[in-house]
Amino acid sequence: MRKRLLAIKYLYEGKNRTEVSAIIGCNYKKLLIEKQVIDRQDALKLNERDAQRRKRVLERYHGNALKTGLDFYHAAMIFQHGDDPGDYLLAHDLAIAALTFKDKGAEEAKWLIAATQDRFLMHLGRPQRFGTQQITTKPNANNFRCASIYNLDNSPASVTDEHRQILNVPTLKQAQEKLEEWNKKCKD
Repeated sequence: MRKRLLAIKYLYEGKNRTEVSAIIGCNYKKLLIEKQVIDRQDALKLNERDAQRRKRVLERYHGNALKTGLDFYHAAMIFQHGDDPGDYLLAHDLAIAALTFKDKGAEEAKWLIAATQDRFLMHLGRPQRFGTQQITTKPNANNFRCASIYNLDNSPASVTDEHRQILNVPTLKQAQEKLEEWNKKCKD
């Protein structure tokens, strides 16, 4: 586990996988196999932990314990990472509520308003409006995943880049450029 954490740290700092394997003295394939096993175990624990968090946030929400924009923003973020469209819809409503406050939560909530709507639509199988949600491919040999913007609404009533910027969402061109930069890693 310690080697895995060190590997993550070094990768985050910009070292490539070969350098990381040499630094920590561990075969990358061994690390990858360990990571996959741990990831499966972690995913189950994470899902359980997230469900408990949502339960606690719901208790606070129904108990009128959310008092600031930041409270509403954090609650929205927890439900943004929920399991079903109902979670995403509540996240959207909480993010809108956060925007009504004049604290840090209001500014943070702008992007989340767009992201919660997009995630809600995506999970209904509908095109997203702001372009905040991505889909990924299976990992390549280096365990990188290519990403692309999930199906985007191209109707005449679609969201403009100016609207995106009001909500702190990158323009479509900026989002595409960022993905192209990211995807260079998955093609190696």
